[in-house]
Amino acid sequence: MTATERAGRRAPVALLTDGAFTDGEATFSAMIVSGGLIRWTGHAQDAPTESVDEIVRLENRLVTPVLVDAHVHTSDTGQALAGVDLSGARSVSQALDLVALAAAQRPGRPVYAYSWDETDWAEQRPFTSAELDRATSGADVYATRIDMHSACASSTLMDRAQAWHAPGSDGTGLIARDAHHLVREAHRGGVTAQDRGHFIDTAMRASLEAGIGVLHEMGAPVLTSEEDLLAVLAAGRRPNTPEVVGYWGQLVTSADEASALAARLGVQGLAGDLNVDGSIGSRTAALREPYADAIGMDGFAYLSPEEVAVHAAACTRAGLQAGFHVIGDAGMDCAIEGLQRAAADVGAGALAGARHRLEHAEMCHPEHLTALADLGVVASVQPAFDAYWGGSEGMYAARLGAERSSRTNPFADLVGAGVQLALGSDSPVTPFAPWEAMRACVLHHQKDQRLDVATALRLHTRGGHAAARDDRAGRLVPGAAASYVVWDQRGGLPSLRDGVAAPVAMRTVLRGTAVLDRL
Repeated sequence: MTATERAGRRAPVALLTDGAFTDGEATFSAMIVSGGLIRWTGHAQDAPTESVDEIVRLENRLVTPVLVDAHVHTSDTGQALAGVDLSGARSVSQALDLVALAAAQRPGRPVYAYSWDETDWAEQRPFTSAELDRATSGADVYATRIDMHSACASSTLMDRAQAWHAPGSDGTGLIARDAHHLVREAHRGGVTAQDRGHFIDTAMRASLEAGIGVLHEMGAPVLTSEEDLLAVLAAGRRPNTPEVVGYWGQLVTSADEASALAARLGVQGLAGDLNVDGSIGSRTAALREPYADAIGMDGFAYLSPEEVAVHAAACTRAGLQAGFHVIGDAGMDCAIEGLQRAAADVGAGALAGARHRLEHAEMCHPEHLTALADLGVVASVQPAFDAYWGGSEGMYAARLGAERSSRTNPFADLVGAGVQLALGSDSPVTPFAPWEAMRACVLHHQKDQRLDVATALRLHTRGGHAAARDDRAGRLVPGAAASYVVWDQRGGLPSLRDGVAAPVAMRTVLRGTAVLDRL
């Protein structure tokens, strides 16, 4: 019987050999896959070849599990990829020129711009509604700051959203808090279902090209809509697309309410961007001490410890994950006090077993680390934040001062305290670039917070699955799903030193099917 005849009677069996396979723990040179599962791993010379239908020689290329991005806004990512990227602008005038060009190319259409950062601009200020109006001849413009916690908008959009006098508006077109929510909703009103589908497809293609096979979608009423969440989840159920683990950041007060909401939306938990506070860049993260560059301003707490406690207890009783967006140290105080109250209510074991999540966790003091470990909380962190904003000359130092900024994003301390970490991008805040996230772990601005490459890989694979309460996935072992990436990197894990190119995905395979193939 020929190999073709054998394959016709059963799932084809493929031997991938002469590779550099690793999941951050085990290393080997060959793997057999069949029927969407890994069947065998080991040394190439020991591979059982009698039932193999295909042999793929990898020429010492690196193979890892598919990566997990533990914090994503999928349709916003697609919208950004189709929008105006202002991250390279270094002045108000440069940013306005980019917005004006987009408006001229699509006359009569709204303009979405993103990733501006006034700390990189010569003027050290955002643009105004009046400037956007002049640059675009009165077009609708929604331009989000890089952290997405504040934005600038044109006069027509501000008028339609009735945001000029809402809390968080400074009267010039710069908006945060309630005013930003109003403008975001007004902008989303112009997004059609067709637009949304295009944005989601664009984002999912970009994730596969980056070697990401699992996305944790972070929806919330102030950020998006239920329709958007449901569209993202539906896209994740299609063949050959990234798996989507859905979270919805809506506060509840009882187990029945939590169960009904989660069942209706089909989400893993009522978690994600349920905001305890805001962001450091927009000066809305809640701090113990005022911002260094804004007299008397110490941010905003959007939830109380009691609200955190009631929500976490309700989700625990419903068997769901709760979770919160928390960045500032006063915000972390609030989240931990609330979780401790919930533990006293439902029992410490039950609360820890629920594996609740905190997103970002940028400012943690030693007492926070101990509490997070005791509470069994997952910290879903974004290493690119340190690469973007850390260091003595970065945004953290400008907003917080040198001493406080040196304690941000303490990854090694979190790992050392026994806190489960998961890595993500917060895309579109930072792009799908998982090896750059791992590089940011390896080259953290604070040397005592650096992680090695293998640990960073485990956190970007197994750590992401564990954050969604799956402790089995993310490994290259017999019986696991054949979901892996072949990289252009040869000879094992890259060093990720400065100047060393990040690996590029050559083949992304989900459950045995190649969904990206450049080999």
